[in-house]
Amino acid sequence: MFDIENNDSYWYLSDAFQPFSRWTIENFIKGQTDIFSEKQYRFVAEDRLHNKIGIIDLYNFAPLHRRVFIGIFIDELYRNKNYGSQSISIAVNYCFNILQLHQVCALIPASNVASIKLFEKSNFQLQSSRKDWYLINGIFVDELFYNKFNEYEID
Repeated sequence: MFDIENNDSYWYLSDAFQPFSRWTIENFIKGQTDIFSEKQYRFVAEDRLHNKIGIIDLYNFAPLHRRVFIGIFIDELYRNKNYGSQSISIAVNYCFNILQLHQVCALIPASNVASIKLFEKSNFQLQSSRKDWYLINGIFVDELFYNKFNEYEID
């Protein structure tokens, strides 16, 4: 997690503007209790050999409105091997079946074609966009809002 959070080429994804110390990240991990108190939760994705291959974030959890936002980062060595799809599937299953949410949402820079394909493959639907939302390498890029509804929801 330390290497991912401190790689400045990904900072635009989280609005970070400076590196995190090991102490800060270790305290974040230790302080993570549950999604209901923190309104966010971070999962570490592993392969079958328990290599840490990525991170899945659930954030902006709104239990009243039964929704959460999801973000995913898969290490470059493990991309295009179906780990992203599997990780999203597991996280969405958790959101719908354990948390009983109505929808899971994703905010994606329009320039991140791989992420768009990943979420569309996972049956997320494009709902809207915000113009010039991210400044990436000196260029403004739109933000795309995707979501997936719980099709098995019991009212």
